[in-house]
Amino acid sequence: MTTKPELSKNIDVLPGLAALALFAAMAVAILSANFGPIQGFEAGAAITRSIGYALFNLERAAPVVTSEGFLMPFLAVAFVLDAALGAAVMLARREGGEE
Repeated sequence: MTTKPELSKNIDVLPGLAALALFAAMAVAILSANFGPIQGFEAGAAITRSIGYALFNLERAAPVVTSEGFLMPFLAVAFVLDAALGAAVMLARREGGEE
């Protein structure tokens, strides 16, 4: 027989209030920030080709869009995703070799 869940009577509201205050502070900071005018690539630019040239460091084929380099951000994201995948595999592994 199942029983109905009961609500807890002794709740500490301090962590919840701290989370709401942090959320409010971050919302005010983001909404009041001045990001300046929107900047982007010129119309008709071959951005994908330029990223490919930058990733493979092709010097003979000059990229169409100048960039600060896409290789290091790509490697940083690849490293973080690899670490997350490894952590997920470790957490999902069963203990004791049960099937």
